[in-house]
Amino acid sequence: MGTRAVSAVKTSSASALLADVASIRDRTLEALEKARPALLAVDATLTRSLDTTREKVTFAFGKLVEKTESAAGRADAQVEEQVLRLARMLLPRGQLAERLYPVLPYVLKLGRAAVVDALRRDLKWNVPGVTEIVL
Repeated sequence: MGTRAVSAVKTSSASALLADVASIRDRTLEALEKARPALLAVDATLTRSLDTTREKVTFAFGKLVEKTESAAGRADAQVEEQVLRLARMLLPRGQLAERLYPVLPYVLKLGRAAVVDALRRDLKWNVPGVTEIVL
């Protein structure tokens, strides 16, 4: 229903964020590897500590990615529910409601494109009578 535009924006921003996290992880691991010779020059027994640190960094970034994906999924579900609620409120049974509803909170929360997309997709335009939608 009308969440396609909003979900696409959220998905692309979540994908970009996950790509940034992966890039940060890679740079951190590269920096750790670059420091390896200097650290081992100080004390050769640091090999095990370096390997443990590398494992912990990899694990921590993995957990961060999991939590980010989970949070993005919850945000998508919340936005979808808000758009569905707006569409049900404005278009009971696919026809405009006979009263006025404030759309501004939804436009501010979801963006104009998501609201207009939901209305265009679910409104039956071939119903006789006055139809006025100004967004």
